[in-house]
Amino acid sequence: MGSECSALIALPYRTRGSHDCSMGTSAALNDAQASVLAWVRAGCPDGVYTEGYSHRLTARALASRGLVKISGHGDSWRAVLTDAGRDWSPTSVPHAASAPSALPPERSRATVGREAPVQGVPSFSAPSAEPADRESSPVSEAQPLVADHSHPVVKAMLASSLVANVSDDQLERALGIVLAVADNCAKRGWKVEADPAGHFTVRSEPDVVVVRVVEEREKRDVYLDVDITERKYDWQRVSPSRVEVFAGRLRVEVQHGTAVQWWADRKRWAVESKLDQVAIATAQFFATAVESRIERRAQHERDLVAWAEAIEHAKEQHLRALNSDRAAEQVARWRRASELRAYAKAVRAAASNTSGASASDALKWARWLEAEAGRLDPTTDPDAIRINAPKNPSTWDLSKYMPRGWTAGHPPAGPDQ
Repeated sequence: MGSECSALIALPYRTRGSHDCSMGTSAALNDAQASVLAWVRAGCPDGVYTEGYSHRLTARALASRGLVKISGHGDSWRAVLTDAGRDWSPTSVPHAASAPSALPPERSRATVGREAPVQGVPSFSAPSAEPADRESSPVSEAQPLVADHSHPVVKAMLASSLVANVSDDQLERALGIVLAVADNCAKRGWKVEADPAGHFTVRSEPDVVVVRVVEEREKRDVYLDVDITERKYDWQRVSPSRVEVFAGRLRVEVQHGTAVQWWADRKRWAVESKLDQVAIATAQFFATAVESRIERRAQHERDLVAWAEAIEHAKEQHLRALNSDRAAEQVARWRRASELRAYAKAVRAAASNTSGASASDALKWARWLEAEAGRLDPTTDPDAIRINAPKNPSTWDLSKYMPRGWTAGHPPAGPDQ
Protein backbone atom coordinates (compact mmCIF):
# COMPACT_ATOMS: atom_id res chain seq x y z
CA MET A 1 0.00 0.00 0.00
CA GLY A 2 2.95 2.32 0.65
CA SER A 3 4.24 2.20 -2.95
CA GLU A 4 0.73 2.69 -4.24
CA CYS A 5 0.20 5.75 -2.03
CA SER A 6 3.49 7.37 -3.01
CA ALA A 7 2.72 6.90 -6.67
CA LEU A 8 -0.66 8.50 -6.26
CA ILE A 9 0.53 11.36 -4.12
CA ALA A 10 3.04 12.54 -6.74
CA LEU A 11 0.46 14.09 -9.03
CA PRO A 12 0.36 17.33 -11.02
CA TYR A 13 -0.82 20.41 -9.11
CA ARG A 14 -4.23 21.67 -10.18
CA THR A 15 -4.29 25.45 -10.22
CA ARG A 16 -7.19 27.32 -8.72
CA GLY A 17 -9.91 28.12 -11.22
CA SER A 18 -8.93 25.47 -13.81
CA HIS A 19 -12.11 23.48 -13.35
CA ASP A 20 -12.21 20.24 -15.34
CA CYS A 21 -15.06 17.83 -14.75
CA SER A 22 -13.77 15.10 -17.08
CA MET A 23 -12.74 11.88 -15.43
CA GLY A 24 -10.36 10.65 -18.14
CA THR A 25 -6.59 10.57 -18.12
CA SER A 26 -6.45 14.34 -18.58
CA ALA A 27 -8.01 15.06 -15.14
CA ALA A 28 -5.33 16.42 -12.78
CA LEU A 29 -5.45 16.35 -8.99
CA ASN A 30 -3.36 18.33 -6.55
CA ASP A 31 -1.27 16.65 -3.88
CA ALA A 32 -3.94 16.81 -1.19
CA GLN A 33 -6.65 15.39 -3.45
CA ALA A 34 -4.39 12.62 -4.71
CA SER A 35 -3.39 11.63 -1.18
CA VAL A 36 -7.02 11.49 -0.02
CA LEU A 37 -7.91 9.45 -3.10
CA ALA A 38 -5.10 7.04 -2.25
CA TRP A 39 -6.35 6.82 1.33
CA VAL A 40 -9.90 5.99 0.16
CA ARG A 41 -8.50 3.47 -2.30
CA ALA A 42 -6.67 1.81 0.60
CA GLY A 43 -9.95 1.42 2.49
CA CYS A 44 -9.72 4.56 4.71
CA PRO A 45 -7.38 3.01 7.32
CA ASP A 46 -7.49 4.44 10.86
CA GLY A 47 -4.76 6.62 12.30
CA VAL A 48 -4.08 8.64 9.14
CA TYR A 49 -6.07 11.86 9.31
CA THR A 50 -6.06 12.57 13.02
CA GLU A 51 -6.27 16.39 12.97
CA GLY A 52 -9.26 18.36 11.79
CA TYR A 53 -11.54 17.63 8.86
CA SER A 54 -9.57 18.94 5.90
CA HIS A 55 -9.50 15.45 4.37
CA ARG A 56 -13.31 15.42 4.38
CA LEU A 57 -13.40 18.73 2.56
CA THR A 58 -10.95 17.36 0.02
CA ALA A 59 -13.09 14.23 -0.31
CA ARG A 60 -16.05 16.45 -1.16
CA ALA A 61 -14.02 17.95 -4.00
CA LEU A 62 -13.30 14.41 -5.22
CA ALA A 63 -16.99 13.55 -4.91
CA SER A 64 -17.94 16.57 -7.03
CA ARG A 65 -15.66 15.14 -9.74
CA GLY A 66 -17.25 11.70 -9.48
CA LEU A 67 -14.19 9.92 -8.04
CA VAL A 68 -15.68 9.01 -4.64
CA LYS A 69 -19.05 8.75 -2.94
CA ILE A 70 -19.60 10.19 0.54
CA SER A 71 -22.21 9.13 3.07
CA GLY A 72 -22.97 9.83 6.73
CA HIS A 73 -21.48 12.47 9.01
CA GLY A 74 -19.54 12.61 12.25
CA ASP A 75 -18.40 9.16 13.33
CA SER A 76 -20.56 7.56 10.63
CA TRP A 77 -18.79 9.43 7.80
CA ARG A 78 -17.71 7.10 4.98
CA ALA A 79 -16.04 7.52 1.58
CA VAL A 80 -15.83 4.82 -1.11
CA LEU A 81 -14.38 4.79 -4.62
CA THR A 82 -16.55 5.01 -7.70
CA ASP A 83 -15.72 3.22 -10.95
CA ALA A 84 -14.18 6.48 -12.21
CA GLY A 85 -12.08 6.65 -9.07
CA ARG A 86 -10.80 3.14 -9.56
CA ASP A 87 -9.91 3.85 -13.16
CA TRP A 88 -8.32 7.22 -12.53
CA SER A 89 -4.57 7.57 -13.19
CA PRO A 90 -2.20 10.61 -13.25
CA THR A 91 -1.07 12.13 -16.51
CA SER A 92 2.35 13.16 -15.16
CA VAL A 93 4.43 12.56 -12.06
CA PRO A 94 6.26 15.62 -10.76
CA HIS A 95 7.98 15.63 -7.40
CA ALA A 96 5.91 14.45 -4.47
CA ALA A 97 4.95 16.95 -1.80
CA SER A 98 6.17 16.22 1.65
CA ALA A 99 3.41 15.10 3.99
CA PRO A 100 3.30 15.01 7.78
CA SER A 101 3.38 11.78 9.66
CA ALA A 102 0.05 10.04 10.16
CA LEU A 103 0.47 10.16 13.91
CA PRO A 104 2.55 13.25 14.86
CA PRO A 105 4.09 13.30 18.34
CA GLU A 106 1.90 15.02 20.88
CA ARG A 107 3.27 18.37 22.01
CA SER A 108 1.30 18.66 25.22
CA ARG A 109 2.42 17.54 28.60
CA ALA A 110 3.78 14.01 28.91
CA THR A 111 1.01 12.99 31.29
CA VAL A 112 -1.55 13.23 28.47
CA GLY A 113 0.01 10.56 26.21
CA ARG A 114 1.71 10.44 22.85
CA GLU A 115 0.46 10.28 19.30
CA ALA A 116 3.17 8.09 17.76
CA PRO A 117 2.96 4.91 15.69
CA VAL A 118 3.79 1.73 17.55
CA GLN A 119 4.41 -1.80 16.39
CA GLY A 120 1.27 -3.31 14.98
CA VAL A 121 -0.09 0.10 13.93
CA PRO A 122 0.07 0.79 10.14
CA SER A 123 1.64 4.04 8.96
CA PHE A 124 0.35 6.18 6.13
CA SER A 125 1.26 9.48 4.54
CA ALA A 126 -1.34 12.17 5.29
CA PRO A 127 -1.83 15.21 3.07
CA SER A 128 -1.16 18.79 4.00
CA ALA A 129 -3.96 20.30 6.13
CA GLU A 130 -4.03 23.42 3.93
CA PRO A 131 -6.98 23.25 1.46
CA ALA A 132 -5.93 23.20 -2.18
CA ASP A 133 -7.91 26.28 -3.13
CA ARG A 134 -6.01 28.38 -0.60
CA GLU A 135 -2.47 27.52 -1.63
CA SER A 136 -2.29 30.52 -3.94
CA SER A 137 -3.66 32.91 -1.26
CA PRO A 138 -1.19 35.03 0.73
CA VAL A 139 -0.64 34.07 4.34
CA SER A 140 -0.61 36.81 6.99
CA GLU A 141 2.69 36.75 8.81
CA ALA A 142 3.25 38.42 12.17
CA GLN A 143 6.52 39.31 13.83
CA PRO A 144 7.30 36.87 16.65
CA LEU A 145 6.66 38.43 20.05
CA VAL A 146 9.20 38.25 22.84
CA ALA A 147 8.01 37.90 26.44
CA ASP A 148 9.86 39.95 29.03
CA HIS A 149 9.69 37.78 32.14
CA SER A 150 10.60 40.76 34.33
CA HIS A 151 7.44 42.62 33.34
CA PRO A 152 4.97 42.71 36.27
CA VAL A 153 2.05 41.41 34.21
CA VAL A 154 4.12 38.61 32.67
CA LYS A 155 5.46 37.59 36.07
CA ALA A 156 1.94 37.52 37.50
CA MET A 157 0.62 35.51 34.55
CA LEU A 158 3.42 32.98 34.95
CA ALA A 159 2.21 32.46 38.52
CA SER A 160 -1.42 32.19 37.44
CA SER A 161 -3.50 29.46 35.83
CA LEU A 162 -2.37 30.59 32.38
CA VAL A 163 0.30 27.88 32.41
CA ALA A 164 -2.47 25.29 32.62
CA ASN A 165 -4.36 26.81 29.69
CA VAL A 166 -1.54 26.49 27.15
CA SER A 167 0.97 23.81 26.26
CA ASP A 168 4.68 24.15 26.95
CA ASP A 169 5.34 24.78 23.26
CA GLN A 170 2.93 27.74 23.18
CA LEU A 171 3.68 29.25 26.59
CA GLU A 172 6.27 31.76 25.38
CA ARG A 173 4.01 32.85 22.52
CA ALA A 174 1.12 33.28 24.94
CA LEU A 175 3.22 35.40 27.28
CA GLY A 176 4.40 37.54 24.36
CA ILE A 177 0.79 38.12 23.32
CA VAL A 178 -0.16 38.98 26.91
CA LEU A 179 2.67 41.51 27.10
CA ALA A 180 1.81 43.09 23.74
CA VAL A 181 -1.88 43.47 24.59
CA ALA A 182 -1.15 44.72 28.12
CA ASP A 183 1.34 47.36 26.90
CA ASN A 184 -1.03 48.51 24.17
CA CYS A 185 -3.85 48.91 26.69
CA ALA A 186 -1.59 50.70 29.19
CA LYS A 187 -0.56 53.19 26.51
CA ARG A 188 -4.22 54.11 26.11
CA GLY A 189 -4.43 55.01 29.79
CA TRP A 190 -6.23 51.88 30.92
CA LYS A 191 -5.28 50.02 34.08
CA VAL A 192 -4.07 46.45 33.50
CA GLU A 193 -4.07 43.86 36.29
CA ALA A 194 -3.26 40.14 36.16
CA ASP A 195 -5.67 37.70 37.78
CA PRO A 196 -4.64 34.40 39.43
CA ALA A 197 -7.38 32.68 37.43
CA GLY A 198 -5.22 32.97 34.30
CA HIS A 199 -6.60 36.14 32.67
CA PHE A 200 -5.94 39.84 33.06
CA THR A 201 -8.35 42.74 33.38
CA VAL A 202 -8.33 46.06 31.55
CA ARG A 203 -10.08 48.78 33.54
CA SER A 204 -11.43 52.13 32.45
CA GLU A 205 -13.39 53.18 35.51
CA PRO A 206 -15.96 52.01 36.20
CA ASP A 207 -15.88 49.47 33.35
CA VAL A 208 -13.78 46.31 33.27
CA VAL A 209 -12.87 44.08 30.33
CA VAL A 210 -11.48 40.58 30.79
CA VAL A 211 -8.78 39.38 28.38
CA ARG A 212 -7.86 35.69 28.12
CA VAL A 213 -5.10 33.98 26.16
CA VAL A 214 -5.75 30.26 25.88
CA GLU A 215 -4.81 27.40 23.60
CA GLU A 216 -7.60 25.74 21.71
CA ARG A 217 -8.19 22.06 22.32
CA GLU A 218 -9.44 19.28 20.12
CA LYS A 219 -10.13 15.59 20.40
CA ARG A 220 -7.58 13.24 18.89
CA ASP A 221 -6.77 9.56 18.86
CA VAL A 222 -3.84 9.32 21.28
CA TYR A 223 -1.81 6.26 22.19
CA LEU A 224 -1.56 6.42 25.95
CA ASP A 225 1.44 4.99 27.75
CA VAL A 226 -0.78 2.72 29.81
CA ASP A 227 -2.30 1.24 26.64
CA ILE A 228 1.12 0.54 25.15
CA THR A 229 2.64 -0.96 28.29
CA GLU A 230 -0.28 -3.36 28.67
CA ARG A 231 0.48 -4.93 25.29
CA LYS A 232 1.41 -8.59 25.65
CA TYR A 233 2.96 -9.07 22.19
CA ASP A 234 5.00 -6.82 19.93
CA TRP A 235 2.73 -7.56 17.01
CA GLN A 236 -0.40 -6.77 19.00
CA ARG A 237 -2.37 -3.82 17.65
CA VAL A 238 -3.00 -0.98 20.09
CA SER A 239 -6.21 0.98 19.85
CA PRO A 240 -5.87 4.70 20.45
CA SER A 241 -7.88 6.56 23.08
CA ARG A 242 -10.00 9.55 22.10
CA VAL A 243 -8.85 12.37 24.39
CA GLU A 244 -8.85 16.14 24.36
CA VAL A 245 -5.40 17.61 23.79
CA PHE A 246 -3.88 20.99 23.00
CA ALA A 247 -4.30 21.88 19.33
CA GLY A 248 -1.31 24.22 18.99
CA ARG A 249 -3.57 27.20 18.19
CA LEU A 250 -3.69 30.22 20.49
CA ARG A 251 -6.87 32.19 21.02
CA VAL A 252 -7.39 35.70 22.47
CA GLU A 253 -10.76 36.50 24.01
CA VAL A 254 -12.09 39.89 25.11
CA GLN A 255 -15.15 39.83 27.35
CA HIS A 256 -17.30 42.63 28.74
CA GLY A 257 -20.28 41.36 30.68
CA THR A 258 -21.76 38.59 28.54
CA ALA A 259 -20.40 39.96 25.24
CA VAL A 260 -17.29 38.21 23.91
CA GLN A 261 -15.04 38.79 20.89
CA TRP A 262 -12.18 36.48 20.01
CA TRP A 263 -9.38 35.87 17.51
CA ALA A 264 -7.41 32.64 17.00
CA ASP A 265 -4.62 31.08 14.96
CA ARG A 266 -5.82 29.88 11.59
CA LYS A 267 -4.15 28.48 8.48
CA ARG A 268 -3.95 31.87 6.80
CA TRP A 269 -2.86 33.95 9.79
CA ALA A 270 -1.41 33.87 13.27
CA VAL A 271 -3.21 35.54 16.13
CA GLU A 272 -0.31 38.02 16.50
CA SER A 273 -1.49 39.70 13.29
CA LYS A 274 -4.88 40.40 14.93
CA LEU A 275 -3.69 42.00 18.16
CA ASP A 276 -4.44 45.53 16.97
CA GLN A 277 -8.09 44.52 16.90
CA VAL A 278 -7.98 43.57 20.58
CA ALA A 279 -7.44 47.17 21.70
CA ILE A 280 -10.03 48.36 19.17
CA ALA A 281 -12.60 45.89 20.51
CA THR A 282 -11.76 46.89 24.09
CA ALA A 283 -12.25 50.57 23.25
CA GLN A 284 -15.57 49.73 21.60
CA PHE A 285 -16.68 47.84 24.70
CA PHE A 286 -15.82 50.84 26.87
CA ALA A 287 -17.56 53.27 24.50
CA THR A 288 -20.66 51.07 24.40
CA ALA A 289 -20.66 50.88 28.20
CA VAL A 290 -20.48 54.68 28.49
CA GLU A 291 -23.31 55.13 25.99
CA SER A 292 -25.36 52.52 27.77
CA ARG A 293 -24.76 54.22 31.11
CA ILE A 294 -25.78 57.62 29.71
CA GLU A 295 -28.93 56.08 28.24
CA ARG A 296 -29.77 54.33 31.52
CA ARG A 297 -29.42 57.60 33.43
CA ALA A 298 -31.60 59.42 30.91
CA GLN A 299 -34.14 56.62 31.16
CA HIS A 300 -34.04 56.91 34.95
CA GLU A 301 -34.84 60.63 34.68
CA ARG A 302 -37.76 59.78 32.43
CA ASP A 303 -38.89 57.11 34.87
CA LEU A 304 -38.85 59.60 37.77
CA VAL A 305 -41.13 61.96 35.83
CA ALA A 306 -43.42 59.09 34.89
CA TRP A 307 -43.43 57.86 38.50
CA ALA A 308 -44.52 61.28 39.82
CA GLU A 309 -47.33 61.36 37.24
CA ALA A 310 -48.30 57.82 38.20
CA ILE A 311 -48.57 58.89 41.87
CA GLU A 312 -51.09 61.63 40.97
CA HIS A 313 -53.02 59.22 38.78
CA ALA A 314 -53.05 56.67 41.60
CA LYS A 315 -54.47 59.29 43.97
CA GLU A 316 -57.28 60.01 41.50
CA GLN A 317 -57.98 56.31 41.07
CA HIS A 318 -57.95 55.75 44.82
CA LEU A 319 -60.32 58.71 45.39
CA ARG A 320 -62.67 57.49 42.67
CA ALA A 321 -62.72 53.94 44.03
CA LEU A 322 -63.16 55.15 47.61
CA ASN A 323 -66.16 57.37 46.86
CA SER A 324 -67.64 54.87 44.42
CA ASP A 325 -67.75 52.31 47.20
CA ARG A 326 -69.25 54.87 49.62
CA ALA A 327 -71.88 55.85 47.07
CA ALA A 328 -72.92 52.24 46.54
CA GLU A 329 -73.19 51.73 50.29
CA GLN A 330 -75.18 54.93 50.84
CA VAL A 331 -77.60 54.12 48.01
CA ALA A 332 -78.24 50.71 49.55
CA ARG A 333 -78.87 52.28 52.97
CA TRP A 334 -81.09 55.00 51.49
CA ARG A 335 -83.19 52.42 49.65
CA ARG A 336 -83.46 50.38 52.82
CA ALA A 337 -84.57 53.45 54.79
CA SER A 338 -87.16 54.32 52.13
CA GLU A 339 -88.54 50.79 52.25
CA LEU A 340 -88.73 50.90 56.08
CA ARG A 341 -90.63 54.20 56.03
CA ALA A 342 -93.08 52.89 53.47
CA TYR A 343 -93.62 49.79 55.54
CA ALA A 344 -94.06 51.87 58.76
CA LYS A 345 -96.75 53.88 57.00
CA ALA A 346 -98.54 50.65 56.06
CA VAL A 347 -98.28 49.42 59.67
CA ARG A 348 -99.89 52.64 60.96
CA ALA A 349 -102.72 52.21 58.45
CA ALA A 350 -103.27 48.68 59.71
CA ALA A 351 -103.26 49.89 63.36
CA SER A 352 -106.09 52.35 62.61
CA ASN A 353 -108.28 49.43 61.66
CA THR A 354 -107.77 47.71 65.03
CA SER A 355 -108.30 48.65 68.64
CA GLY A 356 -107.04 47.89 72.05
CA ALA A 357 -103.70 46.15 72.62
CA SER A 358 -103.28 45.21 68.95
CA ALA A 359 -103.45 48.83 67.85
CA SER A 360 -100.99 49.88 70.56
CA ASP A 361 -98.45 47.18 69.55
CA ALA A 362 -98.77 48.07 65.87
CA LEU A 363 -98.05 51.71 66.56
CA LYS A 364 -94.98 50.82 68.63
CA TRP A 365 -93.67 48.72 65.72
CA ALA A 366 -94.26 51.55 63.27
CA ARG A 367 -92.33 53.99 65.44
CA TRP A 368 -89.37 51.55 65.65
CA LEU A 369 -89.36 51.12 61.86
CA GLU A 370 -89.32 54.89 61.39
CA ALA A 371 -86.47 55.27 63.88
CA GLU A 372 -84.44 52.53 62.12
CA ALA A 373 -85.08 54.23 58.79
CA GLY A 374 -83.77 57.48 60.23
CA ARG A 375 -80.66 55.73 61.46
CA LEU A 376 -79.93 54.11 58.09
CA ASP A 377 -80.77 57.06 55.88
CA PRO A 378 -77.42 58.73 54.90
CA THR A 379 -79.23 61.95 53.97
CA THR A 380 -79.82 62.63 57.66
CA ASP A 381 -76.00 62.81 58.29
CA PRO A 382 -74.39 66.01 56.87
CA ASP A 383 -70.91 64.50 57.16
CA ALA A 384 -71.91 61.51 55.03
CA ILE A 385 -73.30 63.37 52.03
CA ARG A 386 -69.99 64.83 50.80
CA ILE A 387 -66.94 63.65 48.80
CA ASN A 388 -64.39 61.81 50.89
CA ALA A 389 -60.95 63.17 49.93
CA PRO A 390 -58.22 62.00 52.36
CA LYS A 391 -55.21 64.32 52.33
CA ASN A 392 -52.56 61.64 52.89
CA PRO A 393 -53.61 58.27 51.50
CA SER A 394 -51.37 55.38 52.51
CA THR A 395 -48.76 54.01 50.12
CA TRP A 396 -50.58 50.67 50.36
CA ASP A 397 -53.78 52.23 49.02
CA LEU A 398 -51.93 54.02 46.19
CA SER A 399 -49.65 51.13 45.18
CA LYS A 400 -52.68 49.17 43.97
CA TYR A 401 -53.03 51.69 41.15
CA MET A 402 -49.35 52.07 40.22
CA PRO A 403 -47.87 50.59 37.01
CA ARG A 404 -46.62 47.05 37.33
CA GLY A 405 -43.23 46.86 39.03
CA TRP A 406 -43.54 50.28 40.69
CA THR A 407 -44.61 51.12 44.22
CA ALA A 408 -45.91 54.38 45.65
CA GLY A 409 -43.49 54.10 48.56
CA HIS A 410 -40.23 54.25 46.55
CA PRO A 411 -39.28 55.88 43.25
CA PRO A 412 -37.64 53.74 40.53
CA ALA A 413 -34.10 52.64 41.41
CA GLY A 414 -31.25 54.48 39.77
CA PRO A 415 -28.99 52.86 37.13
CA ASP A 416 -26.17 52.37 39.64
CA GLN A 417 -28.35 50.90 42.38
